Amino acid sequence: MRIIVFLLLVCPLMLQAQMPMGMSFQSVVRDQDNTLLADQRLNGRIDILRIAGSEDLLYSELHEFTTNTNGLAYLVIGQGIAETGMLSDIDWRQGPIFVRFYAESPSSGNYYLTEEMELATLPYAFHTAVADSIFGFSLGIPPGSAQGDLLFWKDGAWSVLPVGEKDSYLTFSPEGQLTWESREDVVSENAYINSIQAEIDMVAIEGGSFNMGCEAGANPGEICSLDEFPVREVEIGSFSLGKTEVTQRLWTLIMGFNPSSAICNDCPVTDISWYDTQVFINRLNRLTGKNYRLPTESEWEYAARKGSTGNLDATAVYAGNSGSVQEVATKTPDNSQVYDLQGNVWEWVADWYQANYYSKQISDNPEGPLRGIRKTYRGCAFDSSLANCLVSNRESAEPDTRKRNVGFRLAASAN
Repeated sequence: MRIIVFLLLVCPLMLQAQMPMGMSFQSVVRDQDNTLLADQRLNGRIDILRIAGSEDLLYSELHEFTTNTNGLAYLVIGQGIAETGMLSDIDWRQGPIFVRFYAESPSSGNYYLTEEMELATLPYAFHTAVADSIFGFSLGIPPGSAQGDLLFWKDGAWSVLPVGEKDSYLTFSPEGQLTWESREDVVSENAYINSIQAEIDMVAIEGGSFNMGCEAGANPGEICSLDEFPVREVEIGSFSLGKTEVTQRLWTLIMGFNPSSAICNDCPVTDISWYDTQVFINRLNRLTGKNYRLPTESEWEYAARKGSTGNLDATAVYAGNSGSVQEVATKTPDNSQVYDLQGNVWEWVADWYQANYYSKQISDNPEGPLRGIRKTYRGCAFDSSLANCLVSNRESAEPDTRKRNVGFRLAASAN
């Protein structure tokens, strides 16, 4: 983490049952005359209510947001300005709880209702066992559901759509609604799986040892950060790594909608949290029968050093040669035939972040701390300076964070 002053805050990791981390909301926004409000900076309000005969407003917060080119607004509950109530006081297990999203009309300045969703139909946040294991509480999910299944409210009861069912799949309509359509009417099951497999290209990375961390003086002008010390020799087993970052096209095939702020099918998917990557990978593995995962931080740095050509301008999309995210594989591949390992977007890795982790001298396939507050991401992005694109650079964020310049790449063990 390249900053001038290091401030280390030690605080406990708290997974409160009352507030699911990373609870997101998205909706296509139209004005009251049904005009699509694309690429606009707007104000909005999110209300959380318990509706059981009467309506009980539990919480309300204000947001500023920008719609994308499709008019899609993407917000995270808990990151706005609270007006009414406290999230920590809500018992999410005592439903029925509804979320309403109001947008402010650019013409009149009045708020109007654009979306209402029952709790478990919110995109991303509630995916059966994922919700149970990550958020630490039960949603009253129907028995027999498994990790990665999608919940929806149908005919007055919770239903589960298992991954890979032939008769239905998830779509995100132009109007911003989650809908379920017959896959048999569109494409056969085998063709659907084949279309997913066609988007995944893995490169074998032969294992070995390397010096992990920042070596002062190794690169002219390089300033090492405290969390990159001490350098130690690390042994890495063989594994495979995605030839490119996960694209918006592949994400949409698996998840049914595109969260990226800059829409481009062959660009890396962005605006996804670390938790979101786990939902995606769970569903991908159930569909394909594979065992994809995120690379560890040590695997990522090993691959970056092993493949480095020493010519960042040729291999990386960064601030020195670009001002926006680009389609994957537009630059020259590295020596391992991997694209964009440095640049284009930062990449989530599997590890919890710990500033002094290198001092623990774990040398055999280190997997990071057992717990933490922040997750690590590596690699720099289209808006990063040259100094931030050095392979030893470490960055981190809370695992429910979503940014326009952070995506991810798949990995898989050799066996």
